[in-house]
Amino acid sequence: MNPYAKYLENREPLTVAAATPARIVSLIRGLTPRQLARRPAPGKWSIREIISHLADTDMVMDCRARWIAFEDHPTLVPFDQEKWAAGRARENEPLAETLERFRLLRRSQVRLYRHASKTDYRRTGFHPERGVVTLRVQLETLAGHDLNHLAQIQRLAAQHKAR
Repeated sequence: MNPYAKYLENREPLTVAAATPARIVSLIRGLTPRQLARRPAPGKWSIREIISHLADTDMVMDCRARWIAFEDHPTLVPFDQEKWAAGRARENEPLAETLERFRLLRRSQVRLYRHASKTDYRRTGFHPERGVVTLRVQLETLAGHDLNHLAQIQRLAAQHKAR
């Protein structure tokens, strides 16, 4: 099950995933640190927090992809994004480092998918909330998740630039 399938539509997931780091940089170009940190509403993430979430998610998604690709039907660990966001905020990681972390993690993950065979893409893992997940669905989830958050970043960036 891919909860982000509606965002992917007919786009090639590997192309989307590979392009996301550069797309983020393009979308935030010209924004100030204050604009990047401004929350659009109470309880809603800022652009900065969305980028941090994408980097955190990549750590988890990369591990899940490797478990599926390298082990026999592993159990995939879920994570609480709100707890990770709160924890990450305590670290006070500079945005440049967050972007670099995301870029490097994504490059590694894209390489895994590029070199996966048709058989690899049919390998499975078990996610406690989503059930059986193939490596292909894992990639499609990653790309759909990217598109969801890229649209949020684009909307917020446009609002900031319009002010």
